[in-house]
Amino acid sequence: MSLRKTIILLLVTVLLTSAYAGTGEWGRLGFRGGSITVPLGIPDGAVGAPGLYFNSGTDNGLYWIGTDNFALATNGVKLLDFTTTYVESAQPFYLASGSTTNPGIAFGINPDTGFYYASGDIQITMDGTTYWEFDNERFESTITGRPSIIAVLATNKIPTLAPNNDDTNTGIGHADNDQLSLIAGGVEGIRISESGDIITFESDSAAFIERRETSSIADDGEITIATAVAGWGQAMIGDNQEWAQFRFTAAGVVTLVANSANAVNTDTDAKFCIYDAGAGIAIKNRLGSALTVAFEVNYYTP
Repeated sequence: MSLRKTIILLLVTVLLTSAYAGTGEWGRLGFRGGSITVPLGIPDGAVGAPGLYFNSGTDNGLYWIGTDNFALATNGVKLLDFTTTYVESAQPFYLASGSTTNPGIAFGINPDTGFYYASGDIQITMDGTTYWEFDNERFESTITGRPSIIAVLATNKIPTLAPNNDDTNTGIGHADNDQLSLIAGGVEGIRISESGDIITFESDSAAFIERRETSSIADDGEITIATAVAGWGQAMIGDNQEWAQFRFTAAGVVTLVANSANAVNTDTDAKFCIYDAGAGIAIKNRLGSALTVAFEVNYYTP
């Protein structure tokens, strides 16, 4: 090596040594103990060519989108979008299935509380114990005797709200619009409607009690009771204006047992009518103005 080259090498060595001794850093990046100790800027890049990428996959890395917004891409496809207010997944986001003590979705302050997947169901665990589960048929407690919400079409015999998950044909169903059915063992026991109607069905015997109060029935308005049934009942209209106690056959023959002067068993003008309307026993207001009606009827299929 020539004297000139030797002198230059010595000068460079001295300068670098002095720089390191004074700052403890090498060069622009400022490496110390394997760390970057000064700000590092990278190109903005794009989804197919990230500014910070891997040599073995140059379309995998981080790139800049806009103000306070960058994204993570792999194979030239955006995966995650980071902003100051949210982190958004641009692709399907898969989590570990987890378990009752280590759920796949958990809360940092209580990591054994959250959601996990097991046997095709989504489970809810709290403090390491599973309490609820979702499946394709219901959302229910996993503890015996606790409630269940059943994913079926509710009827007056099929409940969707069951207080006991081991007795799913007992609970609350839906007979019609604005009506609730209280069901026991698949049999409707009580029906409640928005208008205040209450219909009670007694077990499997097909014997019924119907109680109803209407806010108002217009003149010539009527209420029809079930067809082809026999029974008895009582009704009153207005402020004790007219009233009747009656019985009827499945063929529609109505007999007044006791009644006020203007209560009749035919469809007659200016009367309070309890009669066979052809489509069931009818209670009808023909007194000339809208009036409140209340009645109670017991009936059955003979």
